[in-house]
Parts: sequence; C-alpha cells; structure tokens
Amino acid sequence: MIPARLNRLLILAAGGLMLTAGCASPKSSGSADRAPRPIEPAQMTQFDRWTVRSAGREQVDAAIVRQATLFEYHFDSGRATLTPIGRRDLIVLARHHGTDPWVLSIRQGLASDDLYERRVGAVGEVLAEQGVPDGAVTVIDAPPGGHGQASQDALRIRREGLEAETSGSGGRESVTPLDTPLEDRR
Repeated sequence: MIPARLNRLLILAAGGLMLTAGCASPKSSGSADRAPRPIEPAQMTQFDRWTVRSAGREQVDAAIVRQATLFEYHFDSGRATLTPIGRRDLIVLARHHGTDPWVLSIRQGLASDDLYERRVGAVGEVLAEQGVPDGAVTVIDAPPGGHGQASQDALRIRREGLEAETSGSGGRESVTPLDTPLEDRR
C-alpha cells in the first residue's frame, strides 16, 4: 500500500509532467504568423519624424503666439508675399486668437514705406481668409514682446540704471539701482 501522502505527491508529479509536455508541443501554423517582424528602416524613419514633429509642434506654436511678430524673413525678399513659414505663423496666430482682439507686430526692417504697407495689406488678406474680423488685430512695428515689459523699454531702463552719475563731491561715481522708479531718476 502506498501512503496517502506519497500518493498525492505522485499525482502532482504526473500532472506536472503532463503540463510540461503540453508546453513543449510544436507550434500551430497560425501562431507563426503572429511572430514579431523587424521594423524596416523606412518605417523607423517615419516614426522618428512623427515623434519629433508632434512633440515640437506645440512648442513652436506656443513660441509663435508668445512672440506675435512677423519679421522680414516671413516675406519674400523685396515683395509683399508671405513665405510658407510666414503664412504658417500667421495662421497659427489667427487660430489661437480667433475673433478676440490682439496685437500683431510686423517689423518694417529695411522695407520701404510702400512695401511695408503692402505687406500689412497681405497680412490682412490672410487674416480675413482665416475668419479674423476687421478691427480685431492691431498692427504695430515693435520688437517681439509677449507679457511684461517691452524689450526696448527694458534695455533703456537697464542702460539708465547702469550709467554712472558723477556727483559734486570729489568726482565719486554712483549707480542708480535698477528698481528705482523712472520719475525718481536724475
């Protein structure tokens, strides 16, 4: 007679052998089709491009909105026609602001007054195509700003703050602190 404990052990061992044998059976013909295939270089290149473009697109759009400025390179040289980059940047701005009032800086640079006015007109046409109503956009010629102090003012304030003033007592120099209000500066 086999003790009950040994009997259970033999049954478990036999069951384990049967399970192991089932795992070692040859694959069915259908499972071979599901084996992973290596990625082709062209597929990997497409995936890499998509990854870079999708991650960077939102950041580029945010920078365009923050800057809200069209420069000379946004136009064809010597013409009032927007380049593809200029048109894209303008459309990003139009879609972001929609019908809300906003300020767009178009830098004149070296363009003549006549060419600059034609460029402003070309921008207006694209904005109208995008559904931006007349009067929603105020066009200026100023450095890129965003929120806060305009960059030209910041440079002027810094320059004034760092200028040394000669006092009447022995030619001693003093520097006006940058946080001094403009009306208190001399």
